[in-house]
Amino acid sequence: LIDNKEVVALVGSGSLLDCAVNATTYKRKGVLSVQGLGVDAACFNAPSVAPVNVGPYTLSTAMAYYATNQLKAEKVCGFFIIIGGTQEAYKGAIETWEKITGKKIHLLDMTLPFQGDLTPYVIKARDAGCDAVIQNAVEPGVVQWVKTADAQKITGINWLFLAPGYTQEVAKALADSTQPVYVGTEWEPFTETGSAANKDWIATMTAAGKPLTAFSQGGYLAATVMLDVLSGIDGEVTRESVTEALLKMQPKSYELAGTPYVFGEGERHAPMQATKVMKLDKGTWTVETPDWVVLPSAN
Repeated sequence: LIDNKEVVALVGSGSLLDCAVNATTYKRKGVLSVQGLGVDAACFNAPSVAPVNVGPYTLSTAMAYYATNQLKAEKVCGFFIIIGGTQEAYKGAIETWEKITGKKIHLLDMTLPFQGDLTPYVIKARDAGCDAVIQNAVEPGVVQWVKTADAQKITGINWLFLAPGYTQEVAKALADSTQPVYVGTEWEPFTETGSAANKDWIATMTAAGKPLTAFSQGGYLAATVMLDVLSGIDGEVTRESVTEALLKMQPKSYELAGTPYVFGEGERHAPMQATKVMKLDKGTWTVETPDWVVLPSAN
């Protein structure tokens, strides 16, 4: 695609490794990527990529901030699965939370396995006296963690997960659990089908016969951003004119997101700095924060 001169930009990519592998190539080729779902750390640390999602690192900071600011947690602990070069990014996320709040992480464990017995980790959180735990597993790991806490009859700990845990499947699987389970969203909660912010996205997905998922919100928002950028170009639409328009664009607010999106000329891009927190209630996700939880600056 980037060798095709008629390709003016990349829009809506979902990346586990795309940014780490390709971001420098995009820069060399003079093509920019408006990521729909950036996951690997390079997506938020490259001049050629600017995701429309919050991402796991900023979201880790935001959930820790929510734990201390609204749940009034005193002993926040973090348990993280490390894939590839993400350790530094997760460590940085916790350090950012420490700068914002003036607090110190009570326990930070970066040895969480992608698969395997989670009992030792859940017990470790209990024995350390954690009153809130941030954890970055995807769907199966979220379910396993909470079921393990149930099996150990653990009480008094708030369990906070990132956006991959926010699915209907997780809600159904944990319908019988009484554990306090929270997840952070990257956009307006997709389960809120009556939300005005979701109206156009829902209409678009319904017309296309596509399921309503958070992932599709990312694709939709990336496309919307690009349409806005293209419509603002006076003259021929080329790779050069689109690149210039993205670099020179002003921040623009979208109802789906809690902070304005901007690509801009920076060496790194993480424009999305807000989440809405959902809480599990007998198999249903309920909105815990009707207003966006917006991260204050750590500076």
